[in-house]
Amino acid sequence: MHPGIALVRQDLRAARLEMQAFNDRLGHWPETLLVAMVLLTGIQIGAFYISLRCICCSRETASPTKKAVTR
Repeated sequence: MHPGIALVRQDLRAARLEMQAFNDRLGHWPETLLVAMVLLTGIQIGAFYISLRCICCSRETASPTKKAVTR
């Protein structure tokens, strides 16, 4: 085997062990933060959609050239 390949493998193994030790220290925080970020993004998208619908509906009924839509 080429000496460079052996060094790369050794470096990767060391990096993997270091990341595993780091993850063990963190526990389940990364997954919790990821779930929280996904939920908050969903709430923001929902709020944006609702506000966009309200703006469109208010423009629709406030336009002087169009008749108010009865629902």
